[in-house]
Amino acid sequence: MTEHTEVKEGSVPEIETGGARKARATKSPRLKVELEKATAEIERLNVELEERVRLYQRLQADFDNFRKRTASRQEELSSLIREEVVLQILPVVDNLERALQASETSADAAALAEGVAMTHRQFCAILSNAGVVPLEVCGQQFDPAFCEAIMFEESSSAEDGTVVQELQKGYMMGERVIRPAMVKVARPEASNK
Repeated sequence: MTEHTEVKEGSVPEIETGGARKARATKSPRLKVELEKATAEIERLNVELEERVRLYQRLQADFDNFRKRTASRQEELSSLIREEVVLQILPVVDNLERALQASETSADAAALAEGVAMTHRQFCAILSNAGVVPLEVCGQQFDPAFCEAIMFEESSSAEDGTVVQELQKGYMMGERVIRPAMVKVARPEASNK
């Protein structure tokens, strides 16, 4: 014989809530053990999650500190390199100043020219020590990777596209062009018909 609950019209049947379900589940020993295991697993996972979040935050702070230290070191290194370049150039400036002073008191143009030539050689040595070399483009076929054509000249003696004059030297540092040469390039002569 089954027991029926009579529901009166207009009333709401009683629904088992979560608390009532939990209370009923705790009455069963097997369900109680399962619930305790699940609760313990949730607590363990929450502790592990908190540990991982703290580890992530520590790693993020360490990386931010690393990035700041690296930027600071790069700035310091850049400053030291600039200082080294300036220290190498100062003797050249000294020689130029001496040449200017000598030009005021001496009428010897040859001595002045020799002083300027020595200063130029000193500058070129500094550039060479830094790995900077001038490009050799005159007489070569025009190459936009090394040259910038700023003028053209009609010529019957030079092959079309040949660099006929270097107007400003170009320079390489290692394998990289740091300043292209400004050049005049030959064109075939226009025929007069």
